[in-house]
Amino acid sequence: KYAKDGVLKSYQDKGTGMQTFDWGDARKLLDERLIQLVSESGKRGVEASAKASESADDLVLMKYSKAVFWNNLWNKHPFFFFFLGLVVDQAGGIVQHPFDKIFNYGENGTALDISDDTTVEVVEKLNGFLGCITKHPYKNDLLVTTTGSFDSPFVQYIQSFVTPELKAKLMDHFAHTDETLMFEVIHPEDNEHPVQYAPEEQGLWLIGARAK
Repeated sequence: KYAKDGVLKSYQDKGTGMQTFDWGDARKLLDERLIQLVSESGKRGVEASAKASESADDLVLMKYSKAVFWNNLWNKHPFFFFFLGLVVDQAGGIVQHPFDKIFNYGENGTALDISDDTTVEVVEKLNGFLGCITKHPYKNDLLVTTTGSFDSPFVQYIQSFVTPELKAKLMDHFAHTDETLMFEVIHPEDNEHPVQYAPEEQGLWLIGARAK
């Protein structure tokens, strides 16, 4: 539930450990608080610091605004770290659970405390866009999203790679686990990234799996 002082708080059930809250009231409070944060930051021309996109199935997707990214407003509200395409239902249950916000080395002081003798694993980072796939909560189908949309052209790019064979494998996977799969998506029509990839490098590259 949320406190009367305007600070959103989640309630943890001592028995189950489940975090619950009234999403209807929480979302109204959140919208008001985000607008207040923008006003306090003095950034003119910024309508909101996060946006909520709704689907036809009454799902809600939360995405931080460009202003948060470009003006480094991450610490203005803790929710911004979770709004990378987080999808919830009207009861507040998590439906799509992407990565939380992470930073590059040195950005906002990240990892500066790691000692020089720390063992690390280096992996190749493809430069595409994030696509998320999970089992649709209400249909016998997949829920496909990006960090900001249920139905943008980028969602269509992801779906173009989901062949009937791959869809069958994904549906079988989700029959045994309730999680979000995250992919780096390399599509030939994505012109927002400068790196050009050969045809054999294009497609869906699994980069993470997260429980809801």
